[in-house]
Amino acid sequence: MTDAITIKNLTYSYPEQGGLFQDFSLSVKEGEWLAIVGHNGSGKSTLAKLILGLLDFEEGRIKVFDQVLSEQTLAAVRSTVGMVFQNPDNQFVGATVADDVAFGLENRQIPSLEMPAKIEKALKQVGMNAYADREPHTLSGGQKQRVAMASVLALEPKVIILDEATAMLDPEGKQAVLQNLKELKARYQDELTLIMITHDMEEAAMADRVAVIDDGKLIFDEKPETLFLKGERLRELGLTQPFAMALREQLGIQNPAYQTTQELVAWLSTLKA
Repeated sequence: MTDAITIKNLTYSYPEQGGLFQDFSLSVKEGEWLAIVGHNGSGKSTLAKLILGLLDFEEGRIKVFDQVLSEQTLAAVRSTVGMVFQNPDNQFVGATVADDVAFGLENRQIPSLEMPAKIEKALKQVGMNAYADREPHTLSGGQKQRVAMASVLALEPKVIILDEATAMLDPEGKQAVLQNLKELKARYQDELTLIMITHDMEEAAMADRVAVIDDGKLIFDEKPETLFLKGERLRELGLTQPFAMALREQLGIQNPAYQTTQELVAWLSTLKA
């Protein structure tokens, strides 16, 4: 399977705070869903900015598909990778939802005759096509974030990075965005690579792999069902187990396969007294 992103021997230091990443390596396969987790300040968001070329690293190499990130390839890399930020309000520039989705297409110089179909398709993909003429400020937090996702999807990236994309949402908005992500991944499968940066381990459980970063160091890189068995070590790293996993520990359930809260409840309901 092709690597969508390869980070090799990366070294990066904050301008005023000193070193963060030292000889750091990580790869993401094409079509994979990777969650990157860690406590606040561990380097998660900085890594995303490095991949997009928003920050300059000192040593090492970042490769996005067949493009090695450099000043010469920066535009090509950014055409391949889309990013959804924590606060959707920071991404809105249009007077209406449709105008906002059109903004990125205009920057890519997409012919105007092609734009309406692309805008409609992107909004349908996130369930927001009925809101095309609405002003962004009238939307709920979850709706705004889905519009931000539509703006990225309209550009047809191969990789989408979500940087704490649900952190500011209420539970309903968060669930709507996460459900939308699952549907997108199911629809595009190997054509779409997702990188979810989060501190929420329930979100991380949705991924194929979870990378745990602590102060710029890669501590774990494995499947969620094995990672979440390391409850004590995760707590030492300032992280928590998903609720279902913590509950299973307290109940003494030995089944090693990871289960969501809904799956665990369903499984418990099958047990005989």
